[in-house]
Amino acid sequence: MVLGSGPVGKPGVAVAGLAAGVRAAWNSASVCATHPSFGQHLAFAVTVLPVDLLRLGTLYLRMLLDELGGSWEETLAAYNAGKSHATDWRTWGEWREPAEFVESIPFTETHDYVQAVLRNADMYRRIYAQ
Repeated sequence: MVLGSGPVGKPGVAVAGLAAGVRAAWNSASVCATHPSFGQHLAFAVTVLPVDLLRLGTLYLRMLLDELGGSWEETLAAYNAGKSHATDWRTWGEWREPAEFVESIPFTETHDYVQAVLRNADMYRRIYAQ
């Protein structure tokens, strides 16, 4: 099975909440699906295993986190909607706290995605801290 976004050569990054066989808004297959802008950096067409997609997704997430100064809220927004959108949104104001940035995200899907990932991360921290 070849997993990846629509065009050949653009394999993917994790999309929260998608089950195997589901397609993301940009027509990429999950379990892991990449945003097309990241896929452009990958200039090869191969059959990719889910473990490879997880590694690519993790790499991309780390790259975004580093580039966006360690802000998880901005990183998750960039991961979901694209870096150009997130970097544009962060110029809209001076956020006193990260929640203000999240509430300013104009894309409902991205706003909800960021909230869900942050909420789930908090739940996992609690579960595994026990």
